[in-house]
Amino acid sequence: MKRVIEKILQAEQDAKRMVQEAREEARAIVDQARGRGLKIIEEARDDARAEAQEILDKARQEADRERERILAEARARAGLVVDTANVEDLSLITGAVRRISGLEE
Repeated sequence: MKRVIEKILQAEQDAKRMVQEAREEARAIVDQARGRGLKIIEEARDDARAEAQEILDKARQEADRERERILAEARARAGLVVDTANVEDLSLITGAVRRISGLEE
């Protein structure tokens, strides 16, 4: 009977050890998965930042091109007005064109 009890106690100890080892392995797996997840999240953030910066750069370039187009059109229209204006109106027209084109505040 003593041997049977010893075997039962040994089986319990073995089971406890196996459970403890399984818990430690599970913790290691979870920690590893958490680390991978954080890395994936950080890479996704970096990609999103880079893409957003690229979009902003393109939008700025497009806005600059549009601004230049509008200014060129305004200058061309102002040139037409100057061609048909009286000599007395030239200083007034020049000042208006400078303000519109941003050459004068």
